[in-house]
Amino acid sequence: MEYLERLTAFIESPVGLSGEVRTIHGAHIKVYESKHKDVRVTIDGYYFVQRDLRQGAELFNALADAMDKKYGKEGPPMIGYKLMRQRKDGTLGSLFINTTQRVPIGKWVWAGDHPTKGFAHRPGWHIMPKPEAPHLSERGRVWVKVEFNHYTEHRRPDAQGGLWYLAKRMKVVEVL
Repeated sequence: MEYLERLTAFIESPVGLSGEVRTIHGAHIKVYESKHKDVRVTIDGYYFVQRDLRQGAELFNALADAMDKKYGKEGPPMIGYKLMRQRKDGTLGSLFINTTQRVPIGKWVWAGDHPTKGFAHRPGWHIMPKPEAPHLSERGRVWVKVEFNHYTEHRRPDAQGGLWYLAKRMKVVEVL
């Protein structure tokens, strides 16, 4: 998962124990050495770890465990963008697959598996890291900002937007 890579970078950084609050995958993490020379960790203001830890694997494992306790094994939500159809009544729907589904704003929605003739079978919500999809027309469509997790990365040619996230769970945050 991407947040584990960011934890690794955080731990390997020279200011890892400085007490500086860093944002890693949407979580605000503060790692600092106490006056007793133990390492303390807070994630989003919640106190999780107080142990005699050192830089490296022990600290990484403690941070990963704390993230899992707070967010579950899927990690904290990421932010992405999705191009959607906006109906005349203002509701949102997918462009090509399961087009009758109405996607609410502000509620988590699990992706279904809807094999559709003429389309590659890629179950999940197709989400972009930026509101850009050069291969799709934006006419009659809107970009929405979403939170998502339980995802895999899918590399596509640059002409198709490059990186896609295929997420099992998504929440529309706002229409852009």
